[in-house]
Amino acid sequence: MAKSSSPLIQISKKLASLQAKSAKINEEINSLAGLVSAAMKKEAEAMPSVPAAAKKAPAKTPGKGPVAAASKKPAILSKSPTSSSAPKKRGRPAKK
Repeated sequence: MAKSSSPLIQISKKLASLQAKSAKINEEINSLAGLVSAAMKKEAEAMPSVPAAAKKAPAKTPGKGPVAAASKKPAILSKSPTSSSAPKKRGRPAKK
């Protein structure tokens, strides 16, 4: 195997090849982005427009306040049902 005269030459060749690969990947990304945008436009045109009245938000119950909203939060559960049992043994078994 012939060694090049300078490590800088090797680095510059590697950099050039990486730049070429980067350019190819950028072209592919741009073409895929174009395909996705075209597909999104087709989907947007195909979907019927929904009137704003149909998207009405549910009404809030009056007089409840932030205290009632805080009490509706679920209780904090343990990470897993097996956490109360003995912990898993990891690593090398002990010598007997």
